[in-house]
Amino acid sequence: MVATLATFPEHPADLARELVEFAVRLTGNCICDSDGRALRKLIENEGGRYPELFATWKDYGPGKNWPAISARFARLARDGELEFDDPDLAARQFMALIGADLPNEPGDRPSDEQLHQAARNGVKTFLRAYGKRDIAAAL
Repeated sequence: MVATLATFPEHPADLARELVEFAVRLTGNCICDSDGRALRKLIENEGGRYPELFATWKDYGPGKNWPAISARFARLARDGELEFDDPDLAARQFMALIGADLPNEPGDRPSDEQLHQAARNGVKTFLRAYGKRDIAAAL
């Protein structure tokens, strides 16, 4: 995750394209890899019985990653690339949107085309909400 976060577009020349590329890396390397999928399945199945397991995962998984993504989005907003009031909310929504169209069958890793299509769909919706009006139209 750290290596993938390091590829976030800091000073984008083409924000839409660079966010799509980042989303593909994020979903492909971190969310849809076999370890990530297995861990999420374990948390979903056992988190209710073992709340401390869910709490630990939340603290070291999303709880650690969303603030890092949020800070990067806050910099883009400061630079005038995006417009929002709450970078934490924007980061959570970005994560939800880029994963919304991914297949969720156990054991199946999405194809590269599925990763790209989900990223394009998610980024397009995200930029319609938070981006400059001409950026979302480019997708």
